[in-house]
Amino acid sequence: MNAAYDLLQIQSGSDARNMANIEQDPVKAVRWWVTFIRANPAHCAMPYRDVIVIGTSTGGIEATKMLATDLPPDFKASLFIVRHIGPNAPGILPQILGKAGCLPATNAKDGEMYEPGHIYVAPPDHHLLLERPRHLRVTRGPKENRSRPAVDPLFRSAAYAFGSRVIGVILTGELDDGTAGMWSIKARGGSAIVQNPEEAIAPSMPLSALKQVSIDHCMRLEEIAPLLVKLSRTPVEEKEALPMPEQMETEVTWRNTWRRFSTDAVGAD
Repeated sequence: MNAAYDLLQIQSGSDARNMANIEQDPVKAVRWWVTFIRANPAHCAMPYRDVIVIGTSTGGIEATKMLATDLPPDFKASLFIVRHIGPNAPGILPQILGKAGCLPATNAKDGEMYEPGHIYVAPPDHHLLLERPRHLRVTRGPKENRSRPAVDPLFRSAAYAFGSRVIGVILTGELDDGTAGMWSIKARGGSAIVQNPEEAIAPSMPLSALKQVSIDHCMRLEEIAPLLVKLSRTPVEEKEALPMPEQMETEVTWRNTWRRFSTDAVGAD
């Protein structure tokens, strides 16, 4: 209970005599602590895995559509999706997902503050990045893995910004985009899920992640949504802050420099 006394003194400015009275009366201490938690739930709440980043390519429309269909209307986490798409494609995935499930879905906008229970999709020819406290960055940075949008930038930015709160999901797709980003998620304490390659229309992306990253869950597509619900409702175990890997730190520095000098972000004048 010492932490409770310290917090009480900070919050109320109580003098030493009042603190001593509380410390000598456990009933008073418990009553105060219950009152404080009820009045300040955000201060006392443990973090949850509430940031879900999803990468896919070939076969991704049907795969993400199934995920959206299986998520409940009271789902509290935010979902961010990168699907490889041509620069001149219409970008209609949000409409498809919005009609398939209960959660609203939109193309991400630069500078937008993301909301819980919402699906954000990277628009054509733009990378989607996440920043604290809960902002989206949508920018035409250099292509990665011959793609823009690419999965790795989204995964890396989420890992850097939100650490153990992140769940990374790799679905059907060709080549290996998402593997490096998934490594970053795991390095920062996040959770990693891949679709079972045996059922994927294009198995390369999940196979690559399985071979090179310590994946927590490899499962059929129909099993992923229930797991996301479970994980998003489970408090994250509190750990000491993990140091940022040197490679990721260099990438973040480069990305911030690029953003300062880029004038091609969505919505820029």
